[in-house]
Amino acid sequence: MLNKTSFPQTHNTLLKKNERIHSRKDIGLLLSNKAYTITGSIITLKLALSEDVDGSSTSRKIFISVPKKKIKRAVDRNKIKRHIREIYRNNKNLFPMHEDTILLVGFLYNTKKIYDFNTLKKEIIGLCANYTKYEE
Repeated sequence: MLNKTSFPQTHNTLLKKNERIHSRKDIGLLLSNKAYTITGSIITLKLALSEDVDGSSTSRKIFISVPKKKIKRAVDRNKIKRHIREIYRNNKNLFPMHEDTILLVGFLYNTKKIYDFNTLKKEIIGLCANYTKYEE
Protein backbone atom coordinates (compact mmCIF):
# COMPACT_ATOMS: atom_id res chain seq x y z
CA MET A 1 0.00 0.00 0.00
CA LEU A 2 1.29 3.44 -0.89
CA ASN A 3 1.30 6.21 1.62
CA LYS A 4 0.98 9.92 0.87
CA THR A 5 4.62 10.58 1.62
CA SER A 6 5.74 8.54 -1.37
CA PHE A 7 4.53 11.29 -3.73
CA PRO A 8 6.15 14.54 -2.65
CA GLN A 9 4.40 17.68 -3.90
CA THR A 10 5.67 21.15 -3.42
CA HIS A 11 3.37 23.89 -2.22
CA ASN A 12 3.45 25.55 -5.64
CA THR A 13 2.24 22.50 -7.58
CA LEU A 14 -0.87 21.74 -5.53
CA LEU A 15 -4.25 22.56 -7.04
CA LYS A 16 -6.27 24.09 -4.23
CA LYS A 17 -10.01 24.59 -4.10
CA ASN A 18 -9.69 28.38 -4.38
CA GLU A 19 -7.96 27.87 -7.76
CA ARG A 20 -11.18 26.55 -9.31
CA ILE A 21 -13.90 28.76 -10.74
CA HIS A 22 -17.18 28.47 -8.82
CA SER A 23 -18.80 31.84 -9.46
CA ARG A 24 -21.52 32.05 -12.11
CA LYS A 25 -20.26 35.53 -12.96
CA ASP A 26 -16.74 34.24 -13.68
CA ILE A 27 -18.07 31.28 -15.69
CA GLY A 28 -20.28 33.65 -17.69
CA LEU A 29 -17.34 35.96 -18.35
CA LEU A 30 -15.18 33.03 -19.43
CA LEU A 31 -17.80 31.63 -21.82
CA SER A 32 -18.75 35.02 -23.27
CA ASN A 33 -17.41 36.55 -26.46
CA LYS A 34 -15.15 38.83 -24.37
CA ALA A 35 -12.82 35.96 -23.50
CA TYR A 36 -9.71 35.32 -25.59
CA THR A 37 -10.17 31.96 -27.34
CA ILE A 38 -7.57 29.58 -28.74
CA THR A 39 -9.07 26.57 -30.51
CA GLY A 40 -7.15 23.36 -30.92
CA SER A 41 -8.18 20.05 -32.43
CA ILE A 42 -9.01 18.53 -29.03
CA ILE A 43 -9.35 21.39 -26.54
CA THR A 44 -10.48 24.99 -26.71
CA LEU A 45 -8.63 27.27 -24.32
CA LYS A 46 -10.56 30.32 -23.10
CA LEU A 47 -8.87 33.10 -21.13
CA ALA A 48 -10.32 36.16 -19.44
CA LEU A 49 -9.33 38.63 -16.75
CA SER A 50 -11.53 39.29 -13.72
CA GLU A 51 -11.11 41.80 -10.94
CA ASP A 52 -10.08 40.44 -7.55
CA VAL A 53 -13.15 41.34 -5.49
CA ASP A 54 -12.97 38.66 -2.81
CA GLY A 55 -9.27 39.18 -2.05
CA SER A 56 -8.36 35.60 -2.88
CA SER A 57 -4.74 34.60 -2.56
CA THR A 58 -4.57 33.13 -6.05
CA SER A 59 -4.17 34.96 -9.33
CA ARG A 60 -5.24 32.07 -11.59
CA LYS A 61 -8.45 30.04 -11.60
CA ILE A 62 -9.44 27.18 -13.86
CA PHE A 63 -12.64 25.77 -15.31
CA ILE A 64 -12.81 22.38 -17.05
CA SER A 65 -15.74 21.30 -19.21
CA VAL A 66 -16.21 17.90 -20.82
CA PRO A 67 -19.70 17.84 -22.37
CA LYS A 68 -22.00 14.89 -21.86
CA LYS A 69 -23.07 15.18 -25.50
CA LYS A 70 -19.53 14.41 -26.65
CA ILE A 71 -18.37 11.86 -24.01
CA LYS A 72 -21.30 9.73 -22.84
CA ARG A 73 -19.77 7.77 -19.97
CA ALA A 74 -19.16 9.63 -16.72
CA VAL A 75 -16.08 7.50 -16.03
CA ASP A 76 -14.48 8.74 -19.23
CA ARG A 77 -15.46 12.39 -18.58
CA ASN A 78 -13.94 12.24 -15.10
CA LYS A 79 -10.75 10.63 -16.44
CA ILE A 80 -10.34 13.42 -19.01
CA LYS A 81 -10.91 16.05 -16.31
CA ARG A 82 -8.30 14.41 -14.07
CA HIS A 83 -5.79 14.41 -16.92
CA ILE A 84 -6.43 18.09 -17.71
CA ARG A 85 -6.14 19.07 -14.02
CA GLU A 86 -2.85 17.19 -13.72
CA ILE A 87 -1.44 18.81 -16.86
CA TYR A 88 -2.45 22.26 -15.60
CA ARG A 89 -1.08 21.58 -12.12
CA ASN A 90 2.32 20.60 -13.48
CA ASN A 91 2.47 23.48 -15.97
CA LYS A 92 1.07 26.43 -14.00
CA ASN A 93 4.12 28.46 -14.92
CA LEU A 94 2.82 28.74 -18.53
CA PHE A 95 0.08 31.04 -17.27
CA PRO A 96 1.36 34.43 -16.07
CA MET A 97 0.63 35.87 -12.63
CA HIS A 98 -1.29 39.14 -12.43
CA GLU A 99 -1.22 41.49 -9.44
CA ASP A 100 -4.67 43.08 -9.21
CA THR A 101 -6.62 40.75 -11.48
CA ILE A 102 -7.36 37.06 -11.70
CA LEU A 103 -6.63 35.12 -14.87
CA LEU A 104 -9.58 32.84 -15.61
CA VAL A 105 -8.59 29.79 -17.64
CA GLY A 106 -11.16 27.51 -19.26
CA PHE A 107 -10.43 24.14 -20.81
CA LEU A 108 -13.30 23.02 -23.06
CA TYR A 109 -13.03 19.51 -24.48
CA ASN A 110 -14.48 19.57 -28.00
CA THR A 111 -14.17 16.13 -29.58
CA LYS A 112 -15.93 12.77 -29.26
CA LYS A 113 -12.73 10.74 -29.19
CA ILE A 114 -10.99 9.95 -25.89
CA TYR A 115 -7.28 10.82 -26.04
CA ASP A 116 -4.47 9.64 -23.79
CA PHE A 117 -2.55 11.78 -21.31
CA ASN A 118 0.45 12.53 -23.55
CA THR A 119 -1.71 13.67 -26.48
CA LEU A 120 -3.70 15.99 -24.19
CA LYS A 121 -0.46 17.32 -22.71
CA LYS A 122 0.97 18.17 -26.15
CA GLU A 123 -2.27 19.91 -27.13
CA ILE A 124 -2.53 22.01 -23.96
CA ILE A 125 1.15 23.02 -23.96
CA GLY A 126 0.84 23.97 -27.64
CA LEU A 127 -2.22 26.12 -26.91
CA CYS A 128 -0.42 27.77 -23.99
CA ALA A 129 2.55 28.53 -26.24
CA ASN A 130 0.15 30.31 -28.62
CA TYR A 131 -1.17 32.36 -25.69
CA THR A 132 2.28 33.42 -24.52
CA LYS A 133 3.10 34.55 -28.08
CA TYR A 134 -0.10 36.62 -28.11
CA GLU A 135 0.63 38.20 -24.71
CA GLU A 136 4.11 39.43 -25.72
